[in-house]
Amino acid sequence: MKKILLISYQFPPDTGSIQRILNFINFLPKNGFSPTVLTHKANSIISKKIDNEYLDSDIKIYRTGKEWNLQSQISQLLTVSPVSDNIIETKTCKNQLRVNVKYIFKAIKNFIIWPDNNVLWVFSAFVKARAIIKKDNIKIVYIVTPPHSSSLIGLLLKLFSSIKLIVDFRDPWANDVDIIKPTKFHVFLHGYFEKLVLK
Repeated sequence: MKKILLISYQFPPDTGSIQRILNFINFLPKNGFSPTVLTHKANSIISKKIDNEYLDSDIKIYRTGKEWNLQSQISQLLTVSPVSDNIIETKTCKNQLRVNVKYIFKAIKNFIIWPDNNVLWVFSAFVKARAIIKKDNIKIVYIVTPPHSSSLIGLLLKLFSSIKLIVDFRDPWANDVDIIKPTKFHVFLHGYFEKLVLK
């Protein structure tokens, strides 16, 4: 069987748009491919149970890095814990401060975090993927996007490894109306790297 490495940020115990990758994994062994999955770290107890279930089916699951989200971390710091009703005014002020800070950081995030919130996963995933490719002698890498930062992992692997790269764009990248592009430079970056990945 041909070995294939699937890199997908979204994977159980995540919910949402994961059926595509799960169904794809199920079809691969029937068609002569032995899949290995690389995804991000999640709840360790639930992840371990899920990973063991896949291991029983001879599918290895590797996890690396953690989601880093400045906006959510600030929000957690400013979250008001439930306490006595005597300090309602203080809670209201804190809530308003939290809303304002979240708005500010969201605006900053759109300028400095590119191409998406998961960009810090790229480095750790790239390092782990190279190790897996070398260890298991994998020749094919299949990337699932979004997040579009996963495409950068594929781009780096293609540059530094002799692999065949498949990128599954579930959503558009450069012309996605849901991606906030605050300046023309951001528009250029998204378009340029999309073309680079496709090339």
